Amino acid sequence: SPSYFAISVGGAPLEILKEYIKNQEKPS
Repeated sequence: SPSYFAISVGGAPLEILKEYIKNQEKPS
């Protein structure tokens, strides 16, 4: 996913990490 890619490349800011975790927790 784009978010994971950003985290891998940039050591992304906490905001993006939080967004990513929230998305993982949400039921599809």
